[in-house]
Amino acid sequence: MLDWLRYFPLTLRHSNEPVTPRGPYIPWMLKHKWQFRDSYFYLRCPMANPAVGDPGLWRKSRSPGRGDITQYSFNNGQLDLMHTQQRWQHEHFFARTWLFVGPWFMGVESFLALSASLVTPHKPGIFSDSSLFHPNVFESAIVDYLNSYFGHVKTGGRPHFRGPMNWRILDISDTIKAALMDIHVIGNTSKENPKLNRLVFFPISDRKLVCLFFDFGGTPIYKAGRVNPAPMLELADKIIASFRLEVGPKTLADWNAVKAICPDMSITPEFGELK
Repeated sequence: MLDWLRYFPLTLRHSNEPVTPRGPYIPWMLKHKWQFRDSYFYLRCPMANPAVGDPGLWRKSRSPGRGDITQYSFNNGQLDLMHTQQRWQHEHFFARTWLFVGPWFMGVESFLALSASLVTPHKPGIFSDSSLFHPNVFESAIVDYLNSYFGHVKTGGRPHFRGPMNWRILDISDTIKAALMDIHVIGNTSKENPKLNRLVFFPISDRKLVCLFFDFGGTPIYKAGRVNPAPMLELADKIIASFRLEVGPKTLADWNAVKAICPDMSITPEFGELK
């Protein structure tokens, strides 16, 4: 009965005691609709939530507005272009951050952030004569992206990231499927108690992918630490479960053109960790 007060998003004190934080104060899952060419993608997520007294942790939300996202330039992917060694161009069109607070005015203990980008091969010749609807090409594009974005980052001469882990196929439509994977941030910690990023990819045209990127606030996810990651993982699962793609006729025709030369359009159900 008093949970609304117990987890009120107000920072009056700090504590080192173990905590299971609470997420958005208003947990209603709002519906979002994005247009990609003649297809529509649907998801549900809460409103972004501020916490009084923690202005530094508030992140600005971004929404794409109406219309075909593939026809707009958001001019905000230069940093990611450098991160991927000039191989992948990003257009970031959506961002939300949900703060997770401790009880009795402890303030923000962690967060879950979701960003969405339209990703296109940038370097000349990358997948230029093939379609990302082809499952082998799609999987190869994911490998190239992961290697380009994460594979070259080192900490103390050792890899800073490992993955993909927890590879899963999401049935977001009857035809086009999405691939979900976890990237473990091991840095100076260990493989036994990593921090987590979660990525979801699906193709929307012969040359464009959609990437949804979840950041779990730098909270270790395995060993029992001070902050319990379960509430962030639960919210991410709810958002992912809401994903649905309504494939338009032109996009379906492009997909069927690939299916004509590749009758088995299934994506591999298992994917090993990259070296």
